[in-house]
Amino acid sequence: MQRIGSERDGRLASAIVAGEGTAVVLLPGFLQSAQRFVDVGWVEALATVFRLVAVDPPGYGEASKRHDPADYTADAFVSDLFGIYDLLGIEQAHLVGYSQGSGRACYLAHRYPGRVRSLVFGGAPLFDQGARFRDLGFDVDGLYAQAIDSLKASDWQAFWEVFPAPLSDETKRFLESVNDPVSAGYVLESTRSAFPPFEPPSVPTMAYWGSGEIFHDANV
Repeated sequence: MQRIGSERDGRLASAIVAGEGTAVVLLPGFLQSAQRFVDVGWVEALATVFRLVAVDPPGYGEASKRHDPADYTADAFVSDLFGIYDLLGIEQAHLVGYSQGSGRACYLAHRYPGRVRSLVFGGAPLFDQGARFRDLGFDVDGLYAQAIDSLKASDWQAFWEVFPAPLSDETKRFLESVNDPVSAGYVLESTRSAFPPFEPPSVPTMAYWGSGEIFHDANV
């Protein structure tokens, strides 16, 4: 297992790489990084068969965390990811996204199908995220605005008050310790503006949800 980095336009992209074989690229969820896939055992399990590339998207892990909105656009994300592809000599990869990483993975599969062998995503609504949250009784636009403003103000307490996921205090403290709140605010803002709702990709696709996830009943 090794950590690699690639720099484009002054931004540092980073990934954890393990195993040999066909490349599988892992994209983590909101406030998570490549290390999350190591911690839950995905990298160790899959690296026995595949070449695992767990990516730190902009603002997470070892990637750049500059307070510049331009670093968090869809184009910046794609450029950084393909910088990792190029560094490792990857032309195509199986793409796996979780939660926020699902939106990024679907975007890549739809816009750049030639670089994606297959798509697996989970922990996210199958179609329009805003509609699914509204069905569950959330004021989507208001929640996003409050969450983004709280993070940009470095106010974790205010952010947790509007974040619609039941997390333990221990988990919250851990996420605060490994994330820069302002960068996370720009990441969340980009999710609303830079990445469009899910569009059916042309590559082979599988979606999954756990029975305890808030999206489960809406998707199955």
